[in-house]
Amino acid sequence: MKLFLGIILAFGISVTLCRSQCFFYPLRGNPAACYHNGVRYQSEDTWQARDCLQCTCSSTGVQCCKTISYPTNYDRVNCIAIRNWPECSFRIVRKLDRSMPCEVTGVIS
Repeated sequence: MKLFLGIILAFGISVTLCRSQCFFYPLRGNPAACYHNGVRYQSEDTWQARDCLQCTCSSTGVQCCKTISYPTNYDRVNCIAIRNWPECSFRIVRKLDRSMPCEVTGVIS
């Protein structure tokens, strides 16, 4: 029973900390294709869009979800988070020596 309660607690915390955001754009016009940022996609196509979004075309529209994880627990006095958009990630490095990584103990997806 304790194991079951532990699993439920862990799941609840992970859902609470989840920062993932998804957006849905309903289809207009041609029901056989989706358009996103001016590009045509077929139903069931999946692609990586700008700003770290993963999108999927379905018979009802386009769903896009953010795929980047944000660092939460690190030394904010001595370290800085540098966003890398092409890789949809962050590097946490020392402010005075950016070649030195900092320890990160938590992230929010």
